[in-house]
Amino acid sequence: MANTYTTTADGDNSTDAKFRIWGKWIDDQLLAMGFTQVTDNGATASNGGTIDWTTVTKPGASSTMQIYSIFRFPDGALQTSHPLFFRIDYGSGRTSANNPGIKLQLGQSSNGSGVLGGAAVTTQVFMDMGATANGKHMWACGKGSEGRFMFFLWDDSGTAALNCFFGIERSRDISTAAMDSRFAHMVAYGDFTYMAQAGRTGITTIVPNVGSGARVILGLNSLVNVTGSHMKGSNIQVYPIWGLMNALGTPSGSNLGPLFGLVLVPYAGITEGATFTATHYGATRTFLPGQLGTAGGSTASSYLTPYTITSAVVPAILWE
Repeated sequence: MANTYTTTADGDNSTDAKFRIWGKWIDDQLLAMGFTQVTDNGATASNGGTIDWTTVTKPGASSTMQIYSIFRFPDGALQTSHPLFFRIDYGSGRTSANNPGIKLQLGQSSNGSGVLGGAAVTTQVFMDMGATANGKHMWACGKGSEGRFMFFLWDDSGTAALNCFFGIERSRDISTAAMDSRFAHMVAYGDFTYMAQAGRTGITTIVPNVGSGARVILGLNSLVNVTGSHMKGSNIQVYPIWGLMNALGTPSGSNLGPLFGLVLVPYAGITEGATFTATHYGATRTFLPGQLGTAGGSTASSYLTPYTITSAVVPAILWE
C-alpha cells in the first residue's frame, strides 16, 4: 500500500466504537505499508500484547493514553545496521476526553515492555487535537521498503484545532534519492504539540548510528521565509524541508537531501486534497496538499517555520 484515505474514522472519542475506529485505522495503514509490529506485552493484541482494538475503551479523562503499538522499519540491511523503532499511543487531547490525542516516539530498540531505547531515542511527542469532527478525511501515504510514512488526520475540518499530521522517514542522498543511515526525521503537528520547544510543529532529527556519535535534536525547522509571488502561469513554487542537523552542517555531508515525503507549498494556487505534480529529487512526483486551518491557512502557516512569513504555506505529502 502506498496511499489511501477514509472519511469514516471520525476524530471523536465520545463512544468506545468511535475511538477504536480511528486508532485502529492508523495501525492498519502502517501494517499495509509494510512496517512490522513488534511483540510487546503492554501493546495491542496484534502486537503480542493484552489490549485488543475490539475491547479497548475510550479515554475517561483528558490527556489519557489508552493503547499503544510498536513498529520497526522493515528496510532490510539498513534496519539491521541502523535500526529504527517507533511507538504510537492513542488516547485523548489535553482539554477533553472526547478529543483525540496521539503520542509518537522514535528510537533504536524495544525492550518488549513499551520502552524504546538505543544510543539515540526521542522523547514522546504529544499531538493534541482541540476539537472533534465527523465525516472528515484521514490520509495516509508511505512505504516501509522506502523508509517513510506520513499521515494527515481530519485535515479538512476547517479548524487548526483539530488538524494533525505526523510521520517518520530516513534521510536520503540528494543526488540518488537513495535512503542512507545518517539521520531519521520525525515530524509532528497538533493543536498543541508538546516538544522541547514552543510551537505546534516540530521536526525531530535523530542520528540512528549506535555509538558515541548518536544524538537527538528537537527543533522547529522548515527554513522557509515566504515572500512575494509563488505562481508563474500555472506553475507553483514548492519548498523543501531540511532536517535541522543538515541545516547546521553537523555532520551531514554535502549530499544530504531534504525530507522526501513532505514539502511546503503556498496556499494560493492549490486545492486541499487535490493532487499536483512537482519535480522533487530529480523526478516528477505527485503530492497531496493539506490545509491546517481556516481558508487561506493564514493562522496555521506561522507554525510551520521559526520565521515570520508573509504568505500562507501548507504541507503537502508525497502521494505515491
